[in-house]
This record gives sequence, structure tokens and C-alpha cells, in this order.
Amino acid sequence: MLGADEINILEKCLLDSDYLFKTNSEVDRLVNLRMAGYNKLTKSSKKKKKEADYLMKIASLRLRARRRYSLWNRLWFDEYTIMYSTPEYAGKYRSERLKGNTIHDLGAGSGMQSVMFSMHSEVTGVEENRERTLMAQLNAKAYGSKAKFLNIDAIEYISSGGIDSNDIVFSDPVRLRNKNGWNLVPDPELIQKRLTGICDNICFDIPPRTPVDKIPMEYEAEYMSFNGNIVRLTRYQGKIVEAESTAVILPEGITVSGKRKKWFPEPGDSGRYVCIPDPAVVSSHLLYTINEYGEFHLGDMDERRMLLLSQSIPTKGFPGSVYEVLVSGGIEDMRKVCMEMHPRQLIPRFNLPDFEYYHFIGTIMPDKSDGPPLYLHKMKSKYLAAVKIKI
Repeated sequence: MLGADEINILEKCLLDSDYLFKTNSEVDRLVNLRMAGYNKLTKSSKKKKKEADYLMKIASLRLRARRRYSLWNRLWFDEYTIMYSTPEYAGKYRSERLKGNTIHDLGAGSGMQSVMFSMHSEVTGVEENRERTLMAQLNAKAYGSKAKFLNIDAIEYISSGGIDSNDIVFSDPVRLRNKNGWNLVPDPELIQKRLTGICDNICFDIPPRTPVDKIPMEYEAEYMSFNGNIVRLTRYQGKIVEAESTAVILPEGITVSGKRKKWFPEPGDSGRYVCIPDPAVVSSHLLYTINEYGEFHLGDMDERRMLLLSQSIPTKGFPGSVYEVLVSGGIEDMRKVCMEMHPRQLIPRFNLPDFEYYHFIGTIMPDKSDGPPLYLHKMKSKYLAAVKIKI
């Protein structure tokens, strides 16, 4: 929790544009210091030190936001929201999907999803934490957003009568760990109960590792991946349901939708191409949809990825990555292909403990060169050396 001095800084930034400009300029200076390796500030008065320490913390958090937001150097976060706030790429996708509506974001945090929603919809963000409400208002100001933020409890807001039956309610609850697991705030079950008879159009973000089998069939389960990793799982209901399951693959912008069906290709041990279906497609039980892109056999699978083999290149639009196999075999075969290709990078595409990684790479590729990256896949007792291709 922030103290009165830190809250005062946020309030002054909202009310005084000159003060906001000077504060951002000071944080910019601190960002440059952090990037140069400085982590501590010179001594100052007790009051000045508290302000300087807080701004140094903001600088540190902004640096962590660089790859997630285009305006990272003007945004405000705390330790929790920097980890869990909706990234810009995800927020923009959802904003486009739900455009043209009136949206209520319950538990808005530092406001990034509300800001993105406001690009195409009228939005009210509801946040009971005072500091995060102020941060959300500052973040909306940075983006020129018209999103409105209220410092109020989500359940109290529902009772206030501001939600219409045609509106959409969104919530990405705070996850607080307790001795029994996780406590979600605001509580999705309580929100669902309180919205009964008021509004049926609800979408909740839920833990992305939740199996699709746990989501009732009347709800749409949308798994979102980014660079091959599941980053979001959203449950939709009401008029905003478009399918039983949806896989959203970013940054490629591929969307796969359909009925849920648990299916795997027949096993096989050879193929000219290695095809890795995106984990969002696998998690959403939409793997069967790959049949329209070619003929595949199941080579191997683990908790992170599934390895499929094909004798031909999948057709354009295949929801995943494709590699052309150069050679298969043991360690000596992998070392030989490295000697011939001189790759600048060797990339294992299978689970490998950190303490084994460098020894493994050094054994196969003792020297780096300027050749194309070489990808190593593992299938049972053999390795497959391959180059990534675009289709």
C-alpha cells in the first residue's frame, strides 16, 4: 500500500499538467540512470528522499513495461499491476472483438484494459484500490482515452444501477495467494450471482492453465497465445459468445474457432517437416482443425508443445510453426550438421534444464558462425535438426 505522500504525488499529477510534465521528466532521468546501472540515489532530506525513492520505483516499473506498451515511459504501475496488467497487444485484440458496446471493467487495476476498450467502446473502470484508480486515470490521460474510472467496490457498483442489460461486464480479478490456494478479487462467482437478472453479457479472465474441460459448454473459452505461449484465458457468456472454443494466436493475428473436440493425429516417426501447432489451438481442443492444412502424424508431445510430422508443407494459414528437417539421428549427427551449416544460433525446441543447456549446446555447436539459426527437436530417442520456414 502507498503512503499519503505517494498518493499525493499521483493526485498532483492528475490535477496539475505542469507538475505531471516535471515528474515524468524526472522519471525519464531516473530511467536513464537505471539503464546506466545506477540503483541508488544521493542523500537528500527525508521528505525529498521519500519522493525520490518512489519515483525511482516508478522508473524501475516503467522499464519492465517497455515491451508491453507503446507509451511505457508515461505509464504508472505498482508491483502487482506491472505483472498482471493486460498487455497492449491483448487489450487491442479484445477492444476490437467487443467494439461498439458499453463496457464495465470490474477490478480495473491500473486501467490498461479499460484504456484499450475505450478505443472502440464506452468504458467505465471500477477499482476499489485508491492508488490504482489514480494510476488508471493517469494512464488514460497518457493515451488520450475517454475511459472513466471510479474508486468503488465492484459489488457496490453493481448495486448502484449503472449496468444495463445490453452492456458488457468484464473482469480480470486480482489473484491473492492464501493458505488454501488463490483468492480472486473481485470474486467472479459473487459478480455472476449479483448480475443475475441485470446483465448476461459477461467475460472473465481466468487462470490460463485451466483445462477447457473445466469450462461449461454454454460458455466460450478463448485461449490467447503470444509468441507460442498461453498468456490469457477468457470465458465469455451471453450475446458475446461466438463459438464453444476460440484460439487467438498473436502477433500473427490468427484466430481459430469451433466446437470443442479432443482429437490427436495417428502416431508416426518420419516426415520431411516438423509442425508445431500453437498451444492455444491444442488447449482449446481445436487441434482437429489442422486437417484442412495437410496430413499430419503425431511424433511426440510434452507439457509445453506437440510435435507433428508431415511429408508436405502445410498450406498457408497453418496455426503454428513449421520447420524443414535437414537430418535426424543422435548427437554425432547433430554435431555434423552444425559443422556443415555453421549456424549463428542453436535453438533446442524441447525441455532442457538450465544447468544442462550450455553444456548441451557446447557439445553440439562449439563455435558460433553466421549461418541461419538451427532448431533442434527431440522425438523419443532421436533428434531432428531443422530450419524454420514461412508459409
